[in-house]
Amino acid sequence: TDDRYTTTRDSVTWQNDLFLSEDLITTIGVDYYDDQVDSTTDYDRTSRDNLAAFLQQQWFAGPFDLQGAVRYDDNEVYGGETTGSVAAGYRLTQSMRTYVSWGTAFKAPSFNDLYYPGYFGMYQGNPDLDPEKSQSWELGLKGGHDWRWDVAAFQTHIDDLIALSEDSSTYVNVDEALIRGVEGTVRGSVAGFDTRLTATWMHTEDEDTGNELGRRPSFKSTLSVRRTFGRATLGTSIHYGGERYDSTANTTELDAYTVVDLTAAWRIDEAWTLRGRVTNLFDEDYQTADTYNMPGRAALVSVTWQPGS
Repeated sequence: TDDRYTTTRDSVTWQNDLFLSEDLITTIGVDYYDDQVDSTTDYDRTSRDNLAAFLQQQWFAGPFDLQGAVRYDDNEVYGGETTGSVAAGYRLTQSMRTYVSWGTAFKAPSFNDLYYPGYFGMYQGNPDLDPEKSQSWELGLKGGHDWRWDVAAFQTHIDDLIALSEDSSTYVNVDEALIRGVEGTVRGSVAGFDTRLTATWMHTEDEDTGNELGRRPSFKSTLSVRRTFGRATLGTSIHYGGERYDSTANTTELDAYTVVDLTAAWRIDEAWTLRGRVTNLFDEDYQTADTYNMPGRAALVSVTWQPGS
């Protein structure tokens, strides 16, 4: 059979920033999207919309800064949901700042989560899924002069996390899930090369079973290096993803991988630029989901035109 499954989203956002004073900024806005699904499989529902309004307040006072935000979503299927966040920062020195934040979030299942027909009895959607609700906090410190760095500890507690079932047949809600970790970034210049290193250490847990959550590595990192030589810019990125389980059953383990990408650009003139990119340079064979092979080596060449640039 010729099975077909297509989802589309139309969205529009309006936002207005009000500078009430040098130290006070108010942001108000409206966000709307409409999802549709078109498939050879018949579904009870083929479209849904979400209308949201949001308000954010920022306040600056010397070394202190405060931010508060609230958002209300009216989802056609899941009803109304109010979320919000608060954050505070303090400048310790001219080159160092600390901050803390807390917030809540709401995430409705996608049409893929709900209705994807799957194949061979696997990865089928589940129309009975509930939306995710979460609470998160983050504590961070950033600073530096020629070299900039930042490090942050984070934790997220999620109710009804949408995840692959233990037998990979469908998607289910994990009653209570925990994600916590530390992320660090350092960036600067080495012998004229712009360099950026990001690393994340993460612990995940299904709090009902104690198992790790699926498809989330305990460690991942990216090293990016770029340099401009006259009209030419050359760069490379090295991505590392650690071992992870495919699902909360913790029975199928996916291997770690390292992928190298190359980029190049040639500024032809003020408006035209020739760009090239090679992804997965060494043709690494790896998977981020069981049975789904990631693309091998690929090359892309493009020309961009930016009049007036």
